[in-house]
Amino acid sequence: MATQNRSSGRSRQTRVTDGRKLELKHRRPEALVDGPLKAIGNIFPEYYLIEVERFQDIIKSDLDEWIYFFKNSAIKEEFKSKNIQRVREKLDLLKMSESERKAYERYLRNKADEREALTTAKIEGMTENKIATARMMLADHEPLEKIKRYTNLSEEEILQLKSGL
Repeated sequence: MATQNRSSGRSRQTRVTDGRKLELKHRRPEALVDGPLKAIGNIFPEYYLIEVERFQDIIKSDLDEWIYFFKNSAIKEEFKSKNIQRVREKLDLLKMSESERKAYERYLRNKADEREALTTAKIEGMTENKIATARMMLADHEPLEKIKRYTNLSEEEILQLKSGL
């Protein structure tokens, strides 16, 4: 429970546990931080209540795009607000039926598997290319240090290749 005595500038609060009065003095904003407070909004955030139902669907700013979205659960193609496209993707996903959503998730997993397979194939191809280069250099009797520098293979790998020739 709290009451305010405007003439003295003090708030009176009663403790719930034992009923004793707690006297609090109003403090200047400067007391909250070191030095004078330049922007009170940095400490005390501002809140706005927006009556979405009264919004007339006239888009003039980024905020209007977001209010339109909250009111209509839709995002127009021409909306360009920060992160609004990410919300569009989530909204499209939420509007799908369960079977469509499962099919889409399967599609995403398949795409991820394809990317992983391509990455693996690329790495394997690069490794095979390094091995082929090292074999040619060994056949031409190039020094071990030069082969290491050109192929980035370890000395052990190069010696294994050399023993296989």
